[in-house]
Amino acid sequence: MSASSAPTRTATDAEWADLFRRHRSWLWTIVRSRNPDPHEAADILQEIALALVRRTDSPAAIERIEPWLYRLVLRQVQQYRRSRGRSRRREDRWAREHEGEAEPAASEWVLREEARAQVRGALAELRDGDRDIVVLKLVERWSYDRIASHLGLSRHAVEYRLQRAREALRSRLGETSDMTRAS
Repeated sequence: MSASSAPTRTATDAEWADLFRRHRSWLWTIVRSRNPDPHEAADILQEIALALVRRTDSPAAIERIEPWLYRLVLRQVQQYRRSRGRSRRREDRWAREHEGEAEPAASEWVLREEARAQVRGALAELRDGDRDIVVLKLVERWSYDRIASHLGLSRHAVEYRLQRAREALRSRLGETSDMTRAS
């Protein structure tokens, strides 16, 4: 790499991005040689790009950029392995602590998923504005005043439309449960 094409300590982010693009191929090779999983390797390469953006310890002499990049790769691979090891230990500890707990039966899971699908279906049948009000109020737990100000409505309009939407949901969900019982 020539000194004129390499970034200096005061180089712009674009110059550092260009440096990363030029060296990405061999950096990828080094990362993959130490971590064969392509998804994990992509995560590590992304961390390398972020380290280049931060570049707190970049070399003063530009002819030392490749060795610095190589050490950066090794450091990022090592940090990733440590992080994955800590995550695995946490997961193993959690699994040991919750080993005796019973998981819900498959039928319970199916029933919950069916109920969720029914609610999603009933919500989809509401008018767009009413559905937005229901979601903001019941899911996001916004106040009537906050919903009114964000949607450009009066508080009274929000209260009325929420009541109308709740009644429509009750009606649709009641029809669904009636049909379920009849079958």
